[in-house]
Amino acid sequence: MFKRIIFSVMMALGIIVIAAPLAISQQTVVGQDNPGLDFHFLQMAVAEGGTIFLKGTFNLGDTGRVIITKDVKIIGEKDDKGAPTTKIKGGYWSLHSPLPPKLPAEAPGPKITIQNIHFDGALWAPIHLSYCSGAIITNNKITNVRPFPPYPIKPRVCYLQTGILCGAYWAQFDSLKMKQKYQPAAFTGELIISDNNIDVGNPTPELTLGQGIFVQWTTGVMAKITNNTVVITGSIK
Repeated sequence: MFKRIIFSVMMALGIIVIAAPLAISQQTVVGQDNPGLDFHFLQMAVAEGGTIFLKGTFNLGDTGRVIITKDVKIIGEKDDKGAPTTKIKGGYWSLHSPLPPKLPAEAPGPKITIQNIHFDGALWAPIHLSYCSGAIITNNKITNVRPFPPYPIKPRVCYLQTGILCGAYWAQFDSLKMKQKYQPAAFTGELIISDNNIDVGNPTPELTLGQGIFVQWTTGVMAKITNNTVVITGSIK
């Protein structure tokens, strides 16, 4: 039996999408380092779910946020030494699986894989998964995370800066109301975070709550967090 495969090629924009409607969806998206194009096509691909292969550089601007609602594998390229060569620049919670509109969650969240991507210059955190039923986050590089504007932690305010953020706590962030509430079964399943290189350096460490990997308010998670490197570099005074 033959399976029909549809090829959609938008060469002018450098985007190649390959979809197999009768099998598991697979797409290849080529970044243009252009926030006017990259956010739109990356969000379109992630909204479809399935396996998405990323090539080149994607620019999300200062606050672009790609929303994950379906099972998805987002996989970049790597060089012959295994280092990620696909890059996602900028964004604010650049890849984010938000909590469902109705809480507590009535169904399991998506299963999410993020591999072989260099995240550079995200605001607060490039990866923030709050609604999920299993996640694999491996072999990514995270640099130049921009600390988020002041958060009131007594007796003074501080900035927030994280490499990988998992759980329902910060998805309910409101710096004025401070009403985060534990959400049962929002983040469940197997969590694998391994072989990531995270740099959380910044010029004002005395004012910054810097965290390489932060996991909070999950439910029954089977977590394996291994072989990650978290360093602080840059012009620290």
